[in-house]
Amino acid sequence: MMGETKDFTAKLNDYFETYVEIPRIKGGERQTIETLISEEALLFCKVFERENERVASKSRNCNTSN
Repeated sequence: MMGETKDFTAKLNDYFETYVEIPRIKGGERQTIETLISEEALLFCKVFERENERVASKSRNCNTSN
């Protein structure tokens, strides 16, 4: 069982290090899948942060108008 887990982990790691033809945020035409996931997570966080700021601003405006 331990050998299967180690083999699976090695194959999964190799998979995340394969390259895909998707441009990177900071230049280049290819990136590893691991980098792609990290960049997508970063973009999601930025969108989520802007949405939180928008909701907080809207909430402050509602509280001051009453």
